[in-house]
Amino acid sequence: MSGMKHSSSEEPTAKRARYHADKHEAPPTTPASSEQRPGEQGDDERPESSPPLFVSQDGSSADCSISGKLLTPVAADLKKVKPTTNAFAALMSRHPRSKDLPTTTNNTKNNKKPTPIPRTLDNTPIVDPRNPRDNLGKYILDPTKYDPSQVISYDDDFVHIYDMFPKGTVHTLLLPRNLQYTLQQPLEILSQDTDEAREFLHSIKQKVEKIIPQVASELKRRLAPFSKLEQEREKAQEELDKRAIIDPSFDPDSAEAQASLPPGRDWSKCIKIGVHARPSMNHLHIHILSEDLHSDCVKKKNHVNSFSTEFFVRLEEFPLAKDDKRRVGVGNTDHLLKGDMHCWRCKKGFGASFVKMKAHLEEEFEMWKKE
Repeated sequence: MSGMKHSSSEEPTAKRARYHADKHEAPPTTPASSEQRPGEQGDDERPESSPPLFVSQDGSSADCSISGKLLTPVAADLKKVKPTTNAFAALMSRHPRSKDLPTTTNNTKNNKKPTPIPRTLDNTPIVDPRNPRDNLGKYILDPTKYDPSQVISYDDDFVHIYDMFPKGTVHTLLLPRNLQYTLQQPLEILSQDTDEAREFLHSIKQKVEKIIPQVASELKRRLAPFSKLEQEREKAQEELDKRAIIDPSFDPDSAEAQASLPPGRDWSKCIKIGVHARPSMNHLHIHILSEDLHSDCVKKKNHVNSFSTEFFVRLEEFPLAKDDKRRVGVGNTDHLLKGDMHCWRCKKGFGASFVKMKAHLEEEFEMWKKE
């Protein structure tokens, strides 16, 4: 064959290749037939795209062709593979061709990819299932999974839910779904002096204005039978209905007739809206609740002070001044939680005695609901 010389006294021979881990060891020569193997190339070089002919047990390839003749390997550690690209060998080679690289990075036993955790724009995980402080995130990601006893309403921008541990007769949470802001400190993002932050705060206030009548209506449904003002209005309404029976031309629901009724109780004024200076939950949430602190979930001093002191930052206070001592890096809020307890209604102090504070809250609630 061209390119190789042999003595006149010996027939052209081919060398049998033996693959060794040490590639510097010369393979021993053994006579072999010069007959071309069926289906293989007959010229001096195989095409560059041809796959490795043999692969050792460690996964590296060995080309056993010499001058176009393919020789049968004799080492026990060699095994013939199908003429397909060996992904592992290509990956381990010093200069792998891109077409030889594996097409998947998932090599798990069951070939199942783990469910990705949704992330914010700065690659922070939105919900860490192992962290109880991330429990609100599940409502932001998919509110459709939850029934009306948990999720009141939702749209592309907000989710409105019941607080699982209410601190009042009615207690709900408004969760913004904007991934840019959901994990940010509320006092900072709601006080930022940027167009985007101001627009975000404005969207929250607009949404709250729509929610307050709903929360007030639920509070009225629960407490109206006890309210003196509501009872007076109800009796006056009954008189209008009786008059309509006597005089069919009279409409008790007309604007003029309704204006003659006692005003009743304005339940919306019993609602307060705001955020905690240092929230216990990671996701941005706005509290919308009745002011009474009447709940079995009010169990300790922090529960009272977190809603009856300046630790509870009302929505109308935003944006906060740059030197507001409740802001992060400006002041400390520990004293607001650790200080003496005071009644939200009469402002009477009870020091650190939660038992006395709790008993007084029940007394105040009974008087408050009868107004």
